[in-house]
Amino acid sequence: MAALTKKDIARIIEKQAPGYRVAADQSVPHRREPVRGAATTPDLAVVRKRFAKVPPRKAAGVRRVAAPNKHQPAEVDEEDNIAVIIEPKESDSGPGSKSVLIDPKTQRIISSQG
Repeated sequence: MAALTKKDIARIIEKQAPGYRVAADQSVPHRREPVRGAATTPDLAVVRKRFAKVPPRKAAGVRRVAAPNKHQPAEVDEEDNIAVIIEPKESDSGPGSKSVLIDPKTQRIISSQG
């Protein structure tokens, strides 16, 4: 399989992510400081009482089993996917950079984050 050139990647981004371009700097964008959670969590019994749709006595004895998943995911060769960082064409418009995955076989963006 032939790898995509920079020109091919730029064309895919222009077509499938309007308003964005391939970022000149392909290093990982700066991550923000993680938000700390609450120091304590409520007791499980309190959460069940607050959010349960059935009374706690009935819910305690019932064991729910998930139905089998009939959907079979498409086979994806993750090693061939190309990760690209894109940024808005207008520097002051909306959110900052995003990371996208491009499938070189279909030449489509298959995933976006950011």
